[in-house]
Amino acid sequence: MVVLGKRYARVALMTLVGVLFVFQNIAASSLVWGALSPADPEFQRQTHLPQINVPDAWNLTWGSSDVIVAVIDSGIDITNPDLVGNIWVNADEISNNGIDDDRNGYIDDVTGWDFVTKSNDPQPKFEPGWTEIGVNHGTIVAGILAARGGNDLGVAGVAWRVSLMPLRVLNGAGVGDTFG
Repeated sequence: MVVLGKRYARVALMTLVGVLFVFQNIAASSLVWGALSPADPEFQRQTHLPQINVPDAWNLTWGSSDVIVAVIDSGIDITNPDLVGNIWVNADEISNNGIDDDRNGYIDDVTGWDFVTKSNDPQPKFEPGWTEIGVNHGTIVAGILAARGGNDLGVAGVAWRVSLMPLRVLNGAGVGDTFG
């Protein structure tokens, strides 16, 4: 493990392949290099994360709830324990009052929108013709993106702290029209 003081961090980061920008306002007093290994039971099976150097990146950031990532797929299980803390909440909408409080054209879209059923429930649906991968695909994608790491549950996502906005455009079989 190498510890880099603030004044050397920018120079060191700029020498890494693929780094285009380094911002000066790094909040940490030092950067610690060495792969972080979360305590999630399935982490050791997530061989794709080390292949793309994600554990090293976690030493710099786990993401931020200010970053909203829309998952445009078959819906997200917003009650999944590894995802529930990262589900985006529309602060401009009042839940279940039947009014489009934020005037965006979608009534009570507090945690996303279901474009298939045109409702405010963006969770996967077990509709006629559903398939295992079709109904679960959006939740799987959300987990790869943002499952909470270090919580002793399931897996660790790439960005543990981003906000996930579920937008359901595919039915339970994974079929749909993304053009509206």
